[in-house]
Amino acid sequence: MLYSNPARIDNHLFKVDRKFHVGMQTYAEQIQVPLTTVHPEMVPGQPIRGPIEVPYSELPYRVLSVKTDPAWRLP
Repeated sequence: MLYSNPARIDNHLFKVDRKFHVGMQTYAEQIQVPLTTVHPEMVPGQPIRGPIEVPYSELPYRVLSVKTDPAWRLP
């Protein structure tokens, strides 16, 4: 699943906005199939509304973050 909200994975922690994570937790529990979310990589210092850090091992879904240019296109 592709998302436009930036995210970051550092030191086995997933950083993303809280509303996204809570929504994905609920969705993953309801459909009970493997899910992978793909996000533009959050750059250091980038503001994020309602940030949350979750240990990667506790996620009920897999996450990929990809480097993009400022317009969120792949380089």
